[in-house]
Amino acid sequence: MRIDASSQHLATDQNPRPVQGVLWTLQGSAFYSLLFIFPNLWGEGLSPYQLAWFRFVGGFVSLTPLMVYFVLSGQSARLLPSPGLLGWHALRAAFGALTFLCSIVAVLNIDQANASAITMTSGVFTVALAMLFLRERPNRLVLFAGVIALVGGVVTAEPNFGASAQFFSIGALAAFGAAFTLGAQFTILKFITDRDSTFILVVGMALFGSIYLAPFALLNWEPVSWFQLTVFLGMGLLANLGQLGNVMAFRHASASFIAPVKYGGIVMTMVWAFFLLGQVPSIVFWIGAGLITLGGLVLARSRRKVR
Repeated sequence: MRIDASSQHLATDQNPRPVQGVLWTLQGSAFYSLLFIFPNLWGEGLSPYQLAWFRFVGGFVSLTPLMVYFVLSGQSARLLPSPGLLGWHALRAAFGALTFLCSIVAVLNIDQANASAITMTSGVFTVALAMLFLRERPNRLVLFAGVIALVGGVVTAEPNFGASAQFFSIGALAAFGAAFTLGAQFTILKFITDRDSTFILVVGMALFGSIYLAPFALLNWEPVSWFQLTVFLGMGLLANLGQLGNVMAFRHASASFIAPVKYGGIVMTMVWAFFLLGQVPSIVFWIGAGLITLGGLVLARSRRKVR
């Protein structure tokens, strides 16, 4: 029997489960922010392609026991996506691979907390892409929220306007790239999330991401120790747990309720970076992060008004 992929079981504004939604959101943020610490600690000398490939292969390997169980218990149908959605899963995974690759480049070049804060501007790109491809028409409050968040992202990037050739560092530009591709992921996810199971959403991302990044990883391969191999494959497990947290959060509470909680991920990332990497955020970071969070709160409020 296929996992229920309908929207009838989802929480709504009239039937919320706020405590569960908050807990799942915090879990997702904790795992995602932690996994990006690993490249900083043990990834020196390795290419971003190799590090990103480890994440997706590790995610697929961590799901193997569950897939074997489905086969042995006669539930092989759970391993198949809904008819007509395979291409959408492949496209979402392509953006997922780009998101993680950009994120790796970002955290290797700028502070972890700054990269995380800039990536949080993904909501701006989600709205823009929804306007283009889903024909959504946001109100003025939504557009105002997007401008606030985008300005916050620019501030957090700490642009060097004194340099004539480059206003932003490669790390900041990569973080904005992660924000854009993450927005593309969310746009596709809005279309397929209620049409397939949570398991297929997670395993599809891991499988296709591994395939896409394999050639680039092999062309830029550097030897790794057994410890590094274990650690970097562990990024896949953390990513799956983070993805599970995000999916379950939206199944327990409405998007307008969850959105502000997700911005707590900026603080969570800063905590990990401080204790594990010794990175201390600047006052510019707090100003930019505050603007991004304010934009997210205004956006969540505007969605609540629309409903």
